[in-house]
Amino acid sequence: MSVANALDAGAEVAILAINGFLSDRYGIGFAWVSLAVLGLVIFLLAIFGMQSKKLEVEEI
Repeated sequence: MSVANALDAGAEVAILAINGFLSDRYGIGFAWVSLAVLGLVIFLLAIFGMQSKKLEVEEI
């Protein structure tokens, strides 16, 4: 459990650092929208990845 929490915290720190950089460079609206789109893309890739793994298991 603590490894998962540590990884989660590390990812959160990295994302917030990127958010701060983008906010300073391009504005807070752009930073939040671009990171929301990035999160949605990562989420959809994960969903499609799990679906393809599920199909491979069912075929065997």
